[in-house]
Amino acid sequence: MPKKEEKKRRLEDKIGPIESVIASNTKFKGIRSSPALSNATVVFGADDGGLYALDARDGGLLWRAELGAPVWATPAIADDLVVVGTIEGTVAAIDLSSGELRWLHHAGAPVHAGALLAEGRAVIATLGGLLLALDLQSGRIVWETEAGSPLNAQMVAASQIGYVGTLRKELLAVELDSGRILWRQALSGRVKSAAALGPGQLFVATDDRELVAFREERE
Repeated sequence: MPKKEEKKRRLEDKIGPIESVIASNTKFKGIRSSPALSNATVVFGADDGGLYALDARDGGLLWRAELGAPVWATPAIADDLVVVGTIEGTVAAIDLSSGELRWLHHAGAPVHAGALLAEGRAVIATLGGLLLALDLQSGRIVWETEAGSPLNAQMVAASQIGYVGTLRKELLAVELDSGRILWRQALSGRVKSAAALGPGQLFVATDDRELVAFREERE
């Protein structure tokens, strides 16, 4: 057996032939979504318009939900709910156990970023520059805010404030309760990925090859 095939076989023995889930894994039907893990279930989206849930122990398919458009965003999971957006702007909430649809919302612009789930809400960032908070149980709009810039990065949060970078070289701080933009900070490059939060610190990477660190002001 060739070494490449032997290595592949050893991997399949450990986790199962997961690549067989998408039968036509072509250039146009690949996987760009990062997986999300909840206990023994791993969830990811695919370019074929499906949201997949696999058994993390053996790679067995638990369910597939059809979302009608490619899913590039990373699924967000809270309790027994999966929230994810598509590149056509549909935001879906799916039951983690069964794969059944709970609710749909049409955001009006592509969603490339994963949702932030906090305080019973899903905060969505769209490529059209809209930030919106949806009630996790119903999908009802809680608030909407125009960011003034396309958004490709997932929001992160600490102490009721959300932070998200834009494609117009800014970092925004947003009040999670109301959606009000508290401040904008100019950056040297566009932000395409989520920031990292630490105790009293925030790190943001830009496409200008810079990593910018922010520190909490103390009185």
